[in-house]
Amino acid sequence: MPQSKIDVLRQAFPDMEQDDLKALANVANQRNYSSDEVLCCEGDIGDTLYVIVSGQAEVTKQLDDEESTVLNRPGPGDFVGEIALVQETTRTATVRTVAPTTVLEINREDFVEMLHQSAPMAVRVMLTISPRLREIDQSLIAYLRQKNTKLTQDYQELQQKIRSS
Repeated sequence: MPQSKIDVLRQAFPDMEQDDLKALANVANQRNYSSDEVLCCEGDIGDTLYVIVSGQAEVTKQLDDEESTVLNRPGPGDFVGEIALVQETTRTATVRTVAPTTVLEINREDFVEMLHQSAPMAVRVMLTISPRLREIDQSLIAYLRQKNTKLTQDYQELQQKIRSS
């Protein structure tokens, strides 16, 4: 049996009040994507929040011209695309489906209007998003530490080879 929009939104925002969930469900549009479709692309202007109903996506961050890293693999009940909406900036990562995926799409205009109308909703959204921002930061810091360690090792090996020559 398919989940209702409210049930899916409750998974994404577990502490949100029932009336706010209903209001959000009223502006959410359900959409199906096949595997390997881009929901949002890093650097693009963001105007949609995606809540995953079923399936799975992969969130990747471009690190340089040649390399990217997987930040997350969200699935049912998770949401993506919120950073560009909340910060009114470009997308910070690319989100691609890795399986047939159904999402609820909420556009920026509706999302921001709802946050203005309901202080409790705004607080719940921010409390849900804040830890995610910290997780992203921690992932990137760990990746950079790993790269720095490798670079230091390579540099030391190069110094030893130069001394040996």
